[in-house]
Amino acid sequence: MLRIGIVGADTELGGDLIRLLLTHPEVEMVSMMAPGKKGLRLSSVHYGLIGETDLGFTDTIDYENVNVLFILNKIPYPLSPENVKIIDLTHCHSESESSPLNSVENVGETSRMEFGLGEVNRKSLVRGASKAYIPQTVASVGLIALAPLALHLLLNDDIMMEITAPENELTDANINDALKQIKHVLGNIQTSYTGEIHVEKIVNSSSEGIRIKISLPSEIASSDIKKIYEGIYDDHNFTFLTDAPVGMEEVAGTNRCIIYVDKENGKIGIDIVADASMRGKVGDAIHVMNLLCGLHEKTGLYLPAK
Repeated sequence: MLRIGIVGADTELGGDLIRLLLTHPEVEMVSMMAPGKKGLRLSSVHYGLIGETDLGFTDTIDYENVNVLFILNKIPYPLSPENVKIIDLTHCHSESESSPLNSVENVGETSRMEFGLGEVNRKSLVRGASKAYIPQTVASVGLIALAPLALHLLLNDDIMMEITAPENELTDANINDALKQIKHVLGNIQTSYTGEIHVEKIVNSSSEGIRIKISLPSEIASSDIKKIYEGIYDDHNFTFLTDAPVGMEEVAGTNRCIIYVDKENGKIGIDIVADASMRGKVGDAIHVMNLLCGLHEKTGLYLPAK
């Protein structure tokens, strides 16, 4: 049984994480740090927890009783024993801190902060890693869409990206940080990639869904494009290909990404949808926890659509 600590347990993100962890069959929440709310019950801050847990907030982390720590606040990393897995959700890491392509020599370095996206960095996350940081939502979804092309050295021009997402995901600061992460990761996968990413932003005010439409020139045939994506994601548990674009309701409340790829007028078209409250946030965090701790990827994330 994994014993969970959360730094920033009183935040909105902390509430989302706590609700999911309460349904996870392999965890026990033991140390919920929120110094200003020590002694208060979690249910006094987060809705939906009355009758589900009597756990209260603390002003410290009990490291003797914790083996997984989620960090949600932008604070200096607390000193922690080597056997504590750390998952960082602060989105404050620079794109240069970790590469998704680890050499064999780097695998197992317990001090390394890994890139926490299972679809792109799964091997490194399951091979002895102990720390990982979660990318922003736009970076998470955008990389799932583009990484297969980079792996096949097919990024040879500028990329057009139309992003429909909640307003908070589309601030200039968030988009700039996300694009830095995307370009850094793609550049590590395909070292020849030097193109630019041009973004059009559309605010989604009706749901937490995010849709990214991508267009880029390519000479590869449509059937070969689909084979590339199928070959990469056929053994993944959250990313799926479809024969036509789908609505955001297909992913609401889940950690799924659904991709449609096609070719028209000499350009590859990619349409990907996800839930912005899960991807780049608590869904990816629990996915990464499962990988770090040797659990099945979907444990605690078997969620129905809303």
